[in-house]
Amino acid sequence: MRSLVALAILAIYCLLVEGCSRETTPALPAKPPLRNSKLLAIQRELERVDPSTTILRRVQKAMRARRCDGLDDLFVIPGGDAERDYVWQCWERKQGAIVSRAMNTGDCASVMHLPGSFLLLSAEGEKFVYRCRLAAGSDFDGCIAATHFADDTWLPLIRAALRRNPPSPGLYDTNLACLSALQRLEHQDRAGIAVEARDWGQDWRKWVDAGAKWP
Repeated sequence: MRSLVALAILAIYCLLVEGCSRETTPALPAKPPLRNSKLLAIQRELERVDPSTTILRRVQKAMRARRCDGLDDLFVIPGGDAERDYVWQCWERKQGAIVSRAMNTGDCASVMHLPGSFLLLSAEGEKFVYRCRLAAGSDFDGCIAATHFADDTWLPLIRAALRRNPPSPGLYDTNLACLSALQRLEHQDRAGIAVEARDWGQDWRKWVDAGAKWP
C-alpha cells in the first residue's frame, strides 16, 4: 500500500515538473520549475509514506562522515549489507567502550540502556550486563541469560526474581525462565525445585499444592 501511495506521489511530481506527455496525446505546455518549498513538501510526503528513506539517508550520511552519530536507536536498518555492517560496527564499538568501563568500576547503572537494538559483546561482557539487569529487576532477560552462562553467584538474584514473579496461576515466560536457570545451577529435578518453591510466597505454595505443573 505504501509503495502505491509513493508511486502516486511520484506521478503527481512528474505531471507538475515534466508534463508526462505521450506521443498519442498533445504535448502539455511547459510547466515552470517547482519552487523549493514544493519539492520539499513532496520529499516530506515520501518520507511519511516510507520512513525508511529518512533512516537510510541518516545511515549513509554517517558512513560518509565516518561517524556513528544518530545510529544508536535504530531498529530496522534499510539499505544493503554495507549499511547494516556499518551500523553494527558502530554499536559494537560503543557498547564495548561503555561495558569495559563499567566492568572496571562495577558501575551497573551505565549498562541498563546501551546503544543498539541488541548486544554485540564478548561473552564476559554479556554476562556482566545481564547480571546487572537481573539485579535491577529485568527478570526475563536476566533469567534467559542465566540459563547460558550464570554461576552460583547468580542464585540469590534468580530466587529474588522468582519471588517477584509468582505463578498466575501457571508458569509463563519469566518465572519459567527463572526456574530453568535455577534448575540448571542447582542440578535439581523438578520435584526438588517444587520443595524449595514453598519458601517463595503464597502463590508459589498454591502452585506446589496444585501439582507443581511445568509446561
